[in-house]
Amino acid sequence: DSFEDMIAYVDENGVITSTPPDLTNKRKIKIENIAVSTPKKEDMEDPILNGRVEYFNPDKGYGFIKHTGSTDKYFFHISSAPASITEGNMVTFELERGQKGMNAVRITLANKDGQ
Repeated sequence: DSFEDMIAYVDENGVITSTPPDLTNKRKIKIENIAVSTPKKEDMEDPILNGRVEYFNPDKGYGFIKHTGSTDKYFFHISSAPASITEGNMVTFELERGQKGMNAVRITLANKDGQ
């Protein structure tokens, strides 16, 4: 086999072919019109999750919330929760990455009596 027989081309649809491209149909594309990116974290909204306070130690100021949509439990600190939070409260919360995993933040009581 010659070198020419080993060359492969990719057409405009991404198909590998042995035929060289037809340069008469070539379109000019400005490099500034090409955008390759992923959404920035600020552009994505954090979903609001529902859960129940499984454990809370008011003396130490931390606890755990069990997500109602799964078996996952998330640590929370009282600084991210209402001062009146107690075990058994139904809450809404968001997640934020902490030093040891995902933490519940921006916690609010799901209803007035918290049960």
